[in-house]
Amino acid sequence: MHIIIRDSNGLREGIVLTASQNRMRVALRGSKDTNQMELRDGQWTLEGRQPAEIESLVLQGDLNGLGSLVSGIEDEHLGKGFKAVA
Repeated sequence: MHIIIRDSNGLREGIVLTASQNRMRVALRGSKDTNQMELRDGQWTLEGRQPAEIESLVLQGDLNGLGSLVSGIEDEHLGKGFKAVA
């Protein structure tokens, strides 16, 4: 699953390695290590500190089991103008 996030470093792209409704482990381009994203009090954070917005999630292949992830993301947790579509 491909992801684009917006944080204090601007737009960053990467790959989602694991995901649940409240957490994701992502490999971001330019980072030497993987990063954890967590949904806390309605705000996604990167490594527990830095606010981050999900700009895009691109899914491909077998999507069985991913419906719960998408249904758990409410529209206000995405970037402006984006909607979660299952």
